[in-house]
Amino acid sequence: MKKILILSNNQFGYLIDTSKYCEYLGDIYKIGVVCVDNGLPKVVKDNIQVEYIKNDNKYMKRIKFIKSTKTLADKFNPDVIFIDYFIGCSIVKLFVGNKFVYNVDIRTGSISTNYIKRKIMNFLLKAECSIFKNISIISKGLQQQIGIKTKTVHWLPLGGDLDLKSEKIPVEKPKGKNLKAVYVGTLFRRNIWQTVIGIKYFMDKYSNEDYDITYDIIGDSHISEDEELIKKYIYDFGLSDIIRFHGRLDHNSAMEIVSKADIGISYVPITEYFNFQPPTKTFEYLLAGLPCLATNTFENAQIVKEVNGVIIKDTPEEFCHGLYKIINNYENYNSCEIVKSVEDYNWKNIVLNNLQPYINSIVK
Repeated sequence: MKKILILSNNQFGYLIDTSKYCEYLGDIYKIGVVCVDNGLPKVVKDNIQVEYIKNDNKYMKRIKFIKSTKTLADKFNPDVIFIDYFIGCSIVKLFVGNKFVYNVDIRTGSISTNYIKRKIMNFLLKAECSIFKNISIISKGLQQQIGIKTKTVHWLPLGGDLDLKSEKIPVEKPKGKNLKAVYVGTLFRRNIWQTVIGIKYFMDKYSNEDYDITYDIIGDSHISEDEELIKKYIYDFGLSDIIRFHGRLDHNSAMEIVSKADIGISYVPITEYFNFQPPTKTFEYLLAGLPCLATNTFENAQIVKEVNGVIIKDTPEEFCHGLYKIINNYENYNSCEIVKSVEDYNWKNIVLNNLQPYINSIVK
């Protein structure tokens, strides 16, 4: 059985991409993980060996990460070391040595609002990746934005689960004006407070049309303002009976709410740094059979079409208009057709028919 050693600056189980890699490859390869312990509840998988690095002093953390990786790599003797890109990952290769096959996996570019800082961070990412022969990346658009020109880049897209409890295509959801909307994902710099204002506009503008709308917001941010603004507008507008702010939930709890929803909200600010970031939530909604109300980023526009949702600008007014449009067209949406529109993007397909052949191709 071939072996994969995964290196991540995220705690195991809390980055959906690597979690799904392990879930579907765990019976095919022997997998070890070196990751940072961020103090979150530990996710345990019987066939995955996880080495945690205490997240204390950032410099000591790097030293411990390198030492633990070298120790485990020498003992584990992996066929490939698969790195979830983080700043300084190139140093790991320098210390661990060239006897192993490496792949660096890029899930995001810099999302700093500071133009100079963003350019510097993306340049650093590009420079670090230049020492790796094998690179996988989330989208071709992000590759072009960062400026990685090597022909060896492999496209490894995002995905979602085809169904929450099995792999059956979702049944038809009830139609009408009593609909549940849901946003699930990070709140970091996503301006989700604008959707709260959008709900207020909607309730005021269409108060005579007997709509019964609820809206669940699931997620958190390490910037307190991102959460406080949501709570403030819910309170100021008297929307607590309509909008429920849950904060952070584990993946299963969040997906349970999604399974009961009727409309998925994929609200991403339309900026240079978010434009080529495919949102996980968009795939999760569509693969659950939900029509999606999505902002018009480049990546969302590749996925969300008339058959499965509505594309809008990133303003409260557009959110209000898009919600009205999706509700009044709801009877024309078909769960099975929505799932079919993105069926190639389910995680099982991505891992087994994209990632696994790729790993086998780079392992000699």
